[in-house]
Amino acid sequence: MTPTQSIRVVWAFLRYLATHPGGAALVNATPATAALVDPDTRIPLADAARMLEAAIQATGDQAIGLHAAVFFEPKDRDPLEEAARNCTTLRAALQCTIRYIRLLSDEATFSLREEAQRALFLRHSTATGTALRVATDFALTDMVQFLRRNASIDESEVRMELMHAAPDYADEYRRVLRCPVTFGAGHNGLVFRRSHLDTPMKSHCGVLARAFSERADGLLTRLAEGESVVDRVRILVAQHLGSGQVTMDWAGRSLGVSPATLRRHLHDEGVTFSTIVELVRRDLAERELRGKRNIGEIAFSLGFSSLGAFDRAFKRWYGMLPTEYRTRHAASGPLPGLQGRAHE
Repeated sequence: MTPTQSIRVVWAFLRYLATHPGGAALVNATPATAALVDPDTRIPLADAARMLEAAIQATGDQAIGLHAAVFFEPKDRDPLEEAARNCTTLRAALQCTIRYIRLLSDEATFSLREEAQRALFLRHSTATGTALRVATDFALTDMVQFLRRNASIDESEVRMELMHAAPDYADEYRRVLRCPVTFGAGHNGLVFRRSHLDTPMKSHCGVLARAFSERADGLLTRLAEGESVVDRVRILVAQHLGSGQVTMDWAGRSLGVSPATLRRHLHDEGVTFSTIVELVRRDLAERELRGKRNIGEIAFSLGFSSLGAFDRAFKRWYGMLPTEYRTRHAASGPLPGLQGRAHE
């Protein structure tokens, strides 16, 4: 499966570039094809990354993720925008976003973690380097703008936490956003008081929420039609590992088939459900350990019951503890053999 991104995201960057002296020539050179304005068009993430590099080179704007997010209009996010804004509570709206974010991009997933006093809406990305920073700036700014439009809490009560160090354009966050921003955090996401999750959305409507969710489900089904069952299960597992509900029965229900049918499909593709969970955990663990996130948080997000269980699994995979890997390999890139293992 080739990871893709909706053309809708590209629209926001094109609108911004058209306003920038250095970006206008790049926009004018873009072919005005029907595919460019077809909301169902999706482009490979690799192509999107190359477009991003060209845009940064043309503009010299390292804050392009922040700036382009301002041009991402509510209608560009449909049906995700309507499905989420019509939910009853903020919790339901965030869970709706988790479910349907793939309509916009395969580049990242979200998860919601509730603690005693706070709630964390975390973003988990497949990108690295500049692409990760720009994509994170764009996506979290977009989410803050969604809250600004639709949630019944003040934006200043939300905190944006970013893994990357404070950039030269740190003042731009304060200009674009009204929420506090923390750099060098152990994760990328938004932090709320837990009580905020129960606040109503400004214009919730149950019948519209259900109708737009049905439409979004249909679009997800269309996306899945070109994927193997293994691809679909891997995406599902990656999105929900931290929930503690990742079982064969749950996956079957989520995909609309019986556990026996799902088991048979996976067998036909030469893999078991437990193997998929193991591979997803292994890949995500390695990727997360190259960042700054607390190892205990990583273990929790991967669905491990304890840090000890994570330590044992990681040592089985790589022959060392997570702390040893972070120390010895944090700057050396991915470990060998992590690519192309869908059927391992």
